[in-house]
Amino acid sequence: EALWVHQWHNVVDLDLLQRVIRSPNADARAAGARVISYWRERVPTALDDLARLAADESPRVRLQAARAASFFADVRAADVALIAARRGVDYYLDYTIGETLRQLRPLWTRSLGEGRAFAGGDPASTRYLLRTLSTEDVLKLPRSPEVMENLLGRGDVTDAARAEVLAGLSKVRGQSPTQVLLAAGCCWPRGRKTSRPNAPRC
Repeated sequence: EALWVHQWHNVVDLDLLQRVIRSPNADARAAGARVISYWRERVPTALDDLARLAADESPRVRLQAARAASFFADVRAADVALIAARRGVDYYLDYTIGETLRQLRPLWTRSLGEGRAFAGGDPASTRYLLRTLSTEDVLKLPRSPEVMENLLGRGDVTDAARAEVLAGLSKVRGQSPTQVLLAAGCCWPRGRKTSRPNAPRC
C-alpha cells in the first residue's frame, strides 16, 4: 500500500521498491514489478530486477515482469521475457510474453543479425525467437546452429538452402548429413505422410 501511495504521487522510493520486490508475498512482488514499469527511467537496476522477477515461482510475478519489459527500449528487455518463458506458462502469461517480444522485435531481430546470444546464451531462447520469424527473415540471419536447425525444419525452404544448412550442421556437429537428418526427425521422403503432424519434412 505504501508503494502504491508513492506511485500515485509520482515519488520514487528505491529502498521501498527493493523491499517490496523481495517480499515473501507474491502479490507484493507482482505489484513491485508493475511499479518498475512506471519508474523504469529512475530505477538504475530496473532490468536486473525484472530479470530476477521473471524467474519467480509465481506466474503472476513472471507475467508482470514480462509486461514491464515491454516498456524498455533496450534489447536486454527481451531476455526478461524469455526468462519468464522458461517455466510453465498459461494462456495469459504466454500472451503477455508474445506481445512483449512483438513490441521489442526491432531490437532483438537486429541483435540476432549480429549473432548475439539471448538469456545468458540459452539456445532454447534463441530457438523460441526464431519460431516467431518468417522464413524470409530467418534466411537473412547468420548461420548459427540454431538458425540452421530452424531452417532445416521449415517446409518452405528451397532445396538449395536446405542443402546448405544441412552441410553446415553436418560440419558443426561432426556428423554425416544422414545423422543430422535423423536427429532432426527428417527421415522420410518429401510428401510422404507421417504420424508426427508437426515434425519437419526435409
